[in-house]
Amino acid sequence: MLIYYGREERDSLQVSNYEIVKVGEGDAMGAILASALGVLAEVRKERTLLTDGNVRLHLDRVEGLGDFGEIEAVIAPGDNPELSRATVDGLLERLGIDSGELIAQSYFELLSRPPR
Repeated sequence: MLIYYGREERDSLQVSNYEIVKVGEGDAMGAILASALGVLAEVRKERTLLTDGNVRLHLDRVEGLGDFGEIEAVIAPGDNPELSRATVDGLLERLGIDSGELIAQSYFELLSRPPR
């Protein structure tokens, strides 16, 4: 699968637009893209997906980074994103996660930064 993410960097809870294209020959497609564009970072992860309505909880184990949780609400065209933001905020509160604990960077960005 090839996934494109477009996201405005506003705050820790962000609205993202994405497109998914199924790729029949994933290894061959990866090799062609790497040859044409180069590779900046490679994210290898195992994901457990939990869903409730339009809300998804991703439990990720990311090679080289550790374990993470991601909450996302899938917003249908015409729906108000702020209603889903309230749902996500409520879930964060029930899980005991403070907004100061949220990570704004993607796994790619975390893997790409120089070691400290």
